[in-house]
Amino acid sequence: MNTVLYGNGFNRLNDNDSWESLVHVIDDQSDKYKLPNTSQYEGKVLSMPYQKEAFLRTSDYEILTVREKSEVLIKKEIVKQMKTYKSNDLFDKLLRLDVDHFITTNYDYVAEKALQDMRYKEDLSERDKSENAFSIHRKKCFQKDNDKKYLWKIHGELSNINSIMLGYNHYCSYIGQIKKYIKGEYEFAKRKNKEAIFPISKRLPINYNDIISWIDLFFTSNIYIIGLGFYYEEIDLWWILTIRKRLIQKLGRENISNNIVYYGDIEFGQKSMFEHLDVEVVSSKKRTYEKKYQEFIADISKRIK
Repeated sequence: MNTVLYGNGFNRLNDNDSWESLVHVIDDQSDKYKLPNTSQYEGKVLSMPYQKEAFLRTSDYEILTVREKSEVLIKKEIVKQMKTYKSNDLFDKLLRLDVDHFITTNYDYVAEKALQDMRYKEDLSERDKSENAFSIHRKKCFQKDNDKKYLWKIHGELSNINSIMLGYNHYCSYIGQIKKYIKGEYEFAKRKNKEAIFPISKRLPINYNDIISWIDLFFTSNIYIIGLGFYYEEIDLWWILTIRKRLIQKLGRENISNNIVYYGDIEFGQKSMFEHLDVEVVSSKKRTYEKKYQEFIADISKRIK
């Protein structure tokens, strides 16, 4: 089984705002330590949680003056900017790979529109809309003939502002839900009268038909990570990788035999951590993002054959 985990990198090929600029609400140009996005968000929200008049600098440096709760304001501005996002040739090529599952930290609907343009139709019977704030098992399924592609939006989506994950409060609460799922304590809104899900450690190796959450894929599917900075504030993803490595040490590779590959040019510390967590790193000497992604997609295509 093969899975692609992608981030905002393909949107940047269209000259869309980087993720950093979308949440950059504190002017820290003179700060050599550069606050992470989660801290930026919390700083803005907590500085004026119920202020009647709020100010926000947009990507084109326009100053917005609004009268609204700042947390809602920031998310609405992000939604507004992301609604214009479109696919491109390289992202279309990524979606055409012989891959069963696509996981994304993006909130936008670029993948859905691109798949529909490729004549995939959503199987509404498989859509899971039971979650509001979190995205443990939020998924959509698109099918063309006998080919199915599952899309997991793990940090929320534009149509549900409450699900958009920003700031420590949401991230840490999310990790609590992930922990419950891994330990077999997660409560499903639509599974109240059904048997509980066993802990991950007792479900390994996980069969294809037993996949309930995107979390399962990290323990059973080959995962190719592309177009995602994988910054340290992505504590949910880093934590799952550490849990996976601990279980490999405890239960052995025969129970967790999948491979995880990260594509990108990263700094030494991040690369070292990936190596400790059994994540292969593939970098590129190409000069442009377009050529790097072409090389990365070609490598994924070879591996999944």
